[in-house]
Amino acid sequence: MTDKLLPAVVTRRVRAVILDMTGVEEIDQASLEHLGRMHSAVRLLGSRCVFTGMAPETAPLVVEMGIELAGWTTFSTVRQALAHIQHAAQDGSGRRRTGGR
Repeated sequence: MTDKLLPAVVTRRVRAVILDMTGVEEIDQASLEHLGRMHSAVRLLGSRCVFTGMAPETAPLVVEMGIELAGWTTFSTVRQALAHIQHAAQDGSGRRRTGGR
């Protein structure tokens, strides 16, 4: 996946990548670490990387494995991620807002 993703980010001037994990019921440490490397590589290329659809069963596993998630932006649905990306493009910040407007 990384072999196709990273060149596409550069050649298509992608501003944001959504990695949707909907339907992934089980994931191992090696796969989570690979996702972390993809996240870092996409960000190094100047794009945002957003994860969606992480199963409730996966979240505690990520914590137990000690996978470093600092800087990961996550949403429940692709729709939420798209709204975030569109909003960030409009205000130019790329940062996730919390609280009121």
